[in-house]
Amino acid sequence: MKKIFSKLTILALAGVAFLYSCKPADEVTPTSGKPTVTVEFDKANFGVQKDFEVSATVSTTGDTAFVVVSVNGTNSMGALYITYQKDNEKSEKFTKFPNGTPIPAAGYSGTRYDGTNSVKFNFAGADYTFNIPNSHNKDFKFTFPILLRKNETTAKSDVFQIWVTQNGKTGRFDNPAKNLAYGIATVKLNYTNEALINNYETELGSSKNTELGSLFSTSTGSNYTRAFAQDTLNGAGIDFVYNNFTSGTFTFGSFYSNATTTNADVTAGFKQNPGGVDKIKNVIKIKEVSVDFSTIVGDASLVTAVDNAAPTASLVNFTSEPTGKVLAFITASGKKGLIKVVSVNNANTTTGSVNLQVKVQR
Repeated sequence: MKKIFSKLTILALAGVAFLYSCKPADEVTPTSGKPTVTVEFDKANFGVQKDFEVSATVSTTGDTAFVVVSVNGTNSMGALYITYQKDNEKSEKFTKFPNGTPIPAAGYSGTRYDGTNSVKFNFAGADYTFNIPNSHNKDFKFTFPILLRKNETTAKSDVFQIWVTQNGKTGRFDNPAKNLAYGIATVKLNYTNEALINNYETELGSSKNTELGSLFSTSTGSNYTRAFAQDTLNGAGIDFVYNNFTSGTFTFGSFYSNATTTNADVTAGFKQNPGGVDKIKNVIKIKEVSVDFSTIVGDASLVTAVDNAAPTASLVNFTSEPTGKVLAFITASGKKGLIKVVSVNNANTTTGSVNLQVKVQR
């Protein structure tokens, strides 16, 4: 897609998130300690390459944190996807605040980028999105309140991902990349310095499945199609691929086994789709492992499981449906994680897919 401006005007999100207190009434004081807040916005690796201005701030009053995401551009935006992960638990569609209160069906307030014309960003329950009004779909400020956990002694973190997606695209909360994101804001409220993990559940398609991507990013917890990863992301951010391209063969791994050599078992199924995979060169190290996936509840146990497996291969093949199998992996950036194959669906068909749970270092 062509550029709108001749030069980038992206404003990187700095650490402009602070929790502050001037008097006791303004404090956020869960018994486990006041959370530290950080906000990151990633466009370069996981979003459509567009020129627009973006910023975000977080402030608090009492037991509520207010996140304001501001976007100003020239292309239409369609919806905001928000996911939520509590501590080391699975990342889920955002339906309840950290304190357990259900989110309001009426949505949240927002304005134009200049602060005028306040409207509601209504919640669409069917696909778990917050729809951006047509009157504000090129520039807006979206105010997102978070009711914090005040009374939990074991609170570790609350992590939100806010996906800003293109207009006119369809998708699901667990596959927001299908909507082609302009960018992803990650809001982390940390109550502890303990090393924590990301915990995703996702569905990947096979190489024959044109509706569901088979490439996965452990940073975003979402899957991507080959064409999008190759042509739009320029190969960035992709960690592993799933392939079921011939009868009885199920493959997890990298397109490349090293900087120059492709894995034929992975690339073969993509010959049906015009275009190469020469830009998708991140090499994963992966190996089947005997470990109780449910006992991995934090960074320490995760690292131990992966280190014990010592994965070195760039792909692993199964000749029968690998339901229940657990794979240890190390990403190109050095993050360690585990994959559990929850189920295989419609194997060796054009709608073939696999359901996975992925735990990876945050």
